[in-house]
Amino acid sequence: MRALIALCVLLAGCSSLGLATPQTFNQKLAVGYGAATAILTTTDTLLNQGKISSKVAQNIASQDQNLKAALDISAQVEATNATDGGNQLTAALTALNALSSYLATLQSK
Repeated sequence: MRALIALCVLLAGCSSLGLATPQTFNQKLAVGYGAATAILTTTDTLLNQGKISSKVAQNIASQDQNLKAALDISAQVEATNATDGGNQLTAALTALNALSSYLATLQSK
């Protein structure tokens, strides 16, 4: 749960806390991997608290795995085409943020 809160703060409000917002591709990529880890940690917590079923947890884990693959691919693409790699990274980060937001709604139940 703390990991999810930290992720939301990092993605949505770094500058409001006086922290540097990720600027470079590699910084944003690192945030993405951190988000993916936070999603799995939060999913495990929710499962252990009985707030989600194992089927829902498996679905979230599968989505998380796909988004990690998207992060990997964006890094590969960025090596030869910075614009396309950046666009793919942005799409993956948007999806990770959406998944994190979904988990936050489950935590409040």
